[in-house]
Amino acid sequence: MRILLTGSSGFIGQHLLPRLKTIGEVFELKSDLTHHTGVQQEVKEIKPDIVVHLAARTEVQKSFYEQVSFSEVNYVGTVNLIEACSS
Repeated sequence: MRILLTGSSGFIGQHLLPRLKTIGEVFELKSDLTHHTGVQQEVKEIKPDIVVHLAARTEVQKSFYEQVSFSEVNYVGTVNLIEACSS
């Protein structure tokens, strides 16, 4: 089983990564989620069976002052990943 993991350097990702490695071949997304072409190319090369999407900006306090950045990563990044997986 080929597993694509985003957010592998985050708190949950760091703990989940070793466990995922016991059930399949794990690939960590290297592309910036906001870079549509990079995400598409990487997903196309990996051809994952499963995608575990944990990448997100989560700092509540900063989200009030950096709304564009949060929207780009959390929304646009997710849409890029979904589109890459569906093509």
